[in-house]
Formats: sequence, C-alpha cells, structure tokens
Amino acid sequence: PPSGHKVAVIGAGPAGLTVAYYLAKKGHAVTVFDAQPAAGGMARYGIPSYRVPLEVIDDEVAEVEKLGVEFRFASKIESIDELFAGGYEAVFIGVGCQGGDRLGIPGDDLPWVVDSPTFLRAATMGLVNTPDSPISTGDRVTVIGGGNVATDNARSSRRLSAHTVDMVYRRTRDEMPARDEEVEGCLAEGVNLRFLLAPKKIEPGPNGAGRLRITYARMQLGEPDASGRRRPVEVAGSEFQEDVDLLIAAVGQHPRKHEGFGVTTDNRGRIAVREDSLLTSRPGVYAGGDCVLGPSTLIESVAHGRIAAAAIDRQLGGDGDISEKLLPDGWETSPRIGREEGFNRRRKIHPIMLEPARRSGWDEVERGFDDDQARAEAARCLKCNLAPAIAEAVLPPEAWLEFNEPSVAAASTESGVFQLLDADKNVVMIKGVENLRAGLQEQLARGSVARHFVFEEAPLYTSRESQLIQAYLQQYGKMPGGGGDELDDRF
Repeated sequence: PPSGHKVAVIGAGPAGLTVAYYLAKKGHAVTVFDAQPAAGGMARYGIPSYRVPLEVIDDEVAEVEKLGVEFRFASKIESIDELFAGGYEAVFIGVGCQGGDRLGIPGDDLPWVVDSPTFLRAATMGLVNTPDSPISTGDRVTVIGGGNVATDNARSSRRLSAHTVDMVYRRTRDEMPARDEEVEGCLAEGVNLRFLLAPKKIEPGPNGAGRLRITYARMQLGEPDASGRRRPVEVAGSEFQEDVDLLIAAVGQHPRKHEGFGVTTDNRGRIAVREDSLLTSRPGVYAGGDCVLGPSTLIESVAHGRIAAAAIDRQLGGDGDISEKLLPDGWETSPRIGREEGFNRRRKIHPIMLEPARRSGWDEVERGFDDDQARAEAARCLKCNLAPAIAEAVLPPEAWLEFNEPSVAAASTESGVFQLLDADKNVVMIKGVENLRAGLQEQLARGSVARHFVFEEAPLYTSRESQLIQAYLQQYGKMPGGGGDELDDRF
C-alpha cells in the first residue's frame, strides 16, 4: 500500500534504478530525474551496446516503471534544496562518473582530443561522424590507456569506420589491467596494440597530414611501483612523432562536482558516505554507485542501491527489509561435496562469440552458451552456497603453555632449551639451560613479560640454543626480544 512518502532519485543508472525499484515495492512514491534522454546511466551511455544490448537495459527499466516509478528525462538537478521544497523527504544521488581525466601533457585540451566518457556517450547516442557533431574519427584514431574502458573506445572506433585504431599503453601486455577477453576482442577486430609508449606532447597537425601530431617517448620497465606493477621509465633520446585524426584519453574517470548538492566530497569529487547506510554529510541525502566508488562494476552499483534503499525505507518509518525470495523451496544442492577426480583440471567453457567478420555493427559479441556448453559449465559449480554451513575446523591443541607456577612446576628437569613468548605469541627469549624447570622458575621469579612458553629436552642444549637463535635471526632479521649485550656479542 502507498506509504504517503516521496523520494527523489537523481540519476537513472544501475544504482538509482535499484533504489527506485525497492522503494517503490515498499510503497513509496519515487521520481527519478536524469539529464539524459533515456534511463540506464553509464550502462547505456558508457558501455557499448555490443557488450550490453540496449534492449536488455530497456527491459530492466520497464520492470521499474511497472511499479509506478515516475521518470523525468532531460531534467538536470542543480539544487537538492528545490527537491526538499517540492515535498521530497529523501534524496538519492546516483550521478555516476561522468568526467574524464585528462592526459596531463601539453596540448591535451586541443580540439580532436576527447576524454573517454565524452566519446562513448557520443557513440552510444549516434553523435559521432555526424554533420553537427564536434567528434569525428577521421581515418586514424589513437586511444591512450590499457584498461577495459580503453578497449571499449578502441573497438567502438573500429565500428565507427576508423581505418586505423591504435591502443597505446606505457607498459607491456602483462601489466595491462584490461581483461584478457577484451584484449582478444581488440586483436580480433583489427585494433593495433602498441606497448611501451607514452605521449609527451600534442600539437595541431600540419596541413594534410592529420588533425593532431603526437610526440611519443619509448619506455622501459623499471622497479615496481605502489600498484605492484613495474614502473615505466622513459628511454633517453627515444622521442618520435606521429599524426592522428582523433585522440581519446582513456586514463581514468571522476564524478563531476555539483555544488548545489551540498554534500562533502573528496579531492577526486567522490561523495563521502557512511558505509552502513550510504548517508552523506547532509541529513536525508544518500549517494551510491560510481559517484561514491569511482569507476566500478554494474553489480557494485546495484549493491549500493540495495543498501541505500533499505536505509531510506528505515528513515521513512519502514522496517528496511527489502529481502526477496528468488528461488523456490527445495532448490538447495546436496550438502555432500565428495570427491570428483580431475575436477580441478576442468577448463572454463568459453561462450559462443560473434565471428569477427560480422562485428562491423553493434550486435552483441558474446552470444552465450548452447545446451551442452551450459551444462558443462554448470558442472564446474563449486557449491559456494554451502560455505556458510561449513563448520570451523577443529584445530589441534596449542603447543605453548601458560607461563605460570603450575605449568612451570610440571616442566622437565632435564637439560634443554625453552622459549618465552609474550601475550601476542612473539618470542622474547630463547635460552638453553642444564635444568629446564629451574631455568623457567628463575625467569618466573624475575617477573618476565612472558605469558607463554615452550620447551624441548636437548642434551647438547647450548648447541640447540644457537641453532634456534640463528633460525629466528634469519627469519625475522633481529634477535628474540630485541637482543641483549650477551646475545649481540655472540651473534
């Protein structure tokens, strides 16, 4: 039944649609505002339709519309104050990552240099190579970047009739963040992958050669950087120039700042939220998806939408329960996993792909599985649903003993070596003694910081002590307990 509460959603992307869907199911009146002419957000305007067909997005939007959600397209919201003044009691911001990062080199603001989100949005709207469009591919396109988004730009450029498309990356293929299947798609569709190159400067092209002239430097890999990948280092004296018609920068994205939203953002423009509810710094205003996470996946945005929908429902007096029954009773798999010979050697079944010769248009490339393939792939199921039901393994008794009088009194009186450990099980002393019990009692009387101990009998206790200290020193690079004058002199 209708709750009598109104909610505004800014952005009809995956996060916004998810919020609208669940809040409408809870009886709230939801209005979705979007600056674009159709719903889908980055799923429609940032992912080419050969990957996510438009009819799939339209079907998802139709499911939301069936619940009575109102959509207002070509409606850019500049002020949240106006929404609250209009009677909305809660607002969700899901505006995505619409801004493209620049290359940060001279000439990166010239005409015919375009960022990735701008190019892909124009491509999906049919605004590339049209008379009124400021974006045209010309004969040769260069894409700078090595991620999945870079492959989207390169493959889209080929579909938009660019004769030569180069994808330039400053490291090697081994370091590329793009998925293997996306890279293979580029190669199958005639994209040139060029490695160990970095642009240094962009200039207007000379007449008749190309719209732009790019100065490149060759690179070589040095030591690993913070990402764990080897850092590209410029090769001295390796600069050269090439002419292109369009340069696409696919080196990162960021949310555009909206001063009228009145919410706290970080230095990249991402909206700061509470992790448990996605509430922003402003009461009644929530945010999620790429405008919070930065460039992410569709499923991460959907997950954010669920968190926000539950939190908004609670704010409006509901129970916040948006759980659904998605499977019929009796679906559970057998709890017996058992053993199947060769299971770990079964290879992933790759879906049927559209033949490269037929990829000149925007038809979906990944066609799915036939019946046999689907059954073979399903047979690789790891039964992850059983994970929550698996009891913790019974561990063997701990080897160390409590460092107290009863435990020490039960220790051997033979010669040997004992180790004292602090509360965090860090070794603070390794010592060989003629009488283990007496040696431990001596340390106990001294008020050692130790809380646990272990010991072993060893007739040649001084030799065994040396072995254990040498092993500790080799593993940790320091003496047990920080060392001492006697141990420092010996080791």
